[in-house]
Amino acid sequence: MLILKTRPSSKIVSDIENKIRTGLIAPGEQLAPEGTLATYYKTSLRGVRSALLELESKNIVSREKGRGTFVKQMSGKPHTNKLSVGIILNKMLCIHNMTMLSGITKIFQIHNIASYIIETEHSLEKEVEAVKEYSRNCDGLILLSVASEESISHLMPFRDESKINNIVLVDRFFHGVSLNCVACDHFDGTYKAALHLYSNGYKRLAYVGSSHKIFSVHERIMGFMKAVQNKSPSESPLVFQKGVDMFAAGYEAVEEIVKNNIADAIVCENDDIAIGAFDFMKRNKIVPGRDFGVIGFGNMESIMQSGIGLSSVNANFYETGRRAAMLLYENLNNHEMNKDVHKIILPIEIVERESSQRS
Repeated sequence: MLILKTRPSSKIVSDIENKIRTGLIAPGEQLAPEGTLATYYKTSLRGVRSALLELESKNIVSREKGRGTFVKQMSGKPHTNKLSVGIILNKMLCIHNMTMLSGITKIFQIHNIASYIIETEHSLEKEVEAVKEYSRNCDGLILLSVASEESISHLMPFRDESKINNIVLVDRFFHGVSLNCVACDHFDGTYKAALHLYSNGYKRLAYVGSSHKIFSVHERIMGFMKAVQNKSPSESPLVFQKGVDMFAAGYEAVEEIVKNNIADAIVCENDDIAIGAFDFMKRNKIVPGRDFGVIGFGNMESIMQSGIGLSSVNANFYETGRRAAMLLYENLNNHEMNKDVHKIILPIEIVERESSQRS
C-alpha cells in the first residue's frame, strides 16, 4: 500500500492505526471528538474528518451519528478471504471528491470489502505508481484519473479481457478507449446552464473557471462553448480561467467583466467560484439575477442551506461514487461480465434560483 506522508490525514491515520496495533486504543473504545483530535494533531477539522473517513473505509472504525467514532477492528493487511480495492483520487480535500468517496465507501462497507485510499495530488507520475502498486496488491481499482488522452499507457493493460473487470474510472472517461466508467455529464451541465441563461433573457455570456487541467473542467468548458456557438455561430465564446483559488477566480473575473461591460451573465466552473462572484457583486451593489446572471456547478449543500439564491447545476457526486463502487463489486463477482464494458453517464439538472432570473 502507498502512503503519501505529506498528506496530514495520512499521518493521523498512521498514528491511530499504530495506537490500535500496540493496544493504546482498544477495540470498542471511542475516539476523542473531532475538535480534540484536530487540536492534538495540529490540523483542521477537515483533515481529521478525511482521516476518519479513510479509517472507516478500511473497516477499522465505525462512525455513529450523534455518538461518535468507535474502534471496530485491529489494523492490518487485507484479509485473504475478502476482496480488497484501491481507491485512487486526484485530490482528497475537495468537496465533490469527498462526496464521491462517501458513496464509494458506503458500498464497500455494505459488502465487507477492504479499501485503501491514495491521493495523487494531480500528479500523473504518482497516479502511474499507484495504479502499478494497487493493481498488484488489490483485487480491483477505482480511479479518478488525471491522465490525458495521450498519456494513458499505464491503463492499457486493463483493456485485456482478463483484467477489464478490475478497474472502474470514476467521474471521467477516455474518448475511444473502452474502460468501465461512471461519470456526471459535465458537458451537458454547462451546455444546459448556458441555454438556461439565454432563455431567461441574458444576451452575452462568459464562462469563469480555474486553471486546473482536468477532465471535468475541460468538459464543462466544451459544453459552454458548444451552447454559445449554437446560439451565435459568429460569436467567440468568452472563457476566463483565473488560477486555482476558486473564490478569487470568481471575484476577479466578474470585476473584469463588469468593468469592461463584456457580458451580462456567467456560467461558473463550480459553486465556490460563483460565491467569489457574488462577493464582488455585493460590494458593488450589483443584484444577482436582476443586474447580472450567475449559475454555479455542483449545487453544494452549503449553498442550499445558505439561502443566497444561487442557481446551480445539480450533479449527484454521491451517486457517481456509489454507482462506480457497485459496478466494480458486480464485475469482480460476476465473471460472465468480463467482455462487457459499461459507460454510465449520470444526468444533471438545473436548479433555478434568483441569480439566473432577469426580473
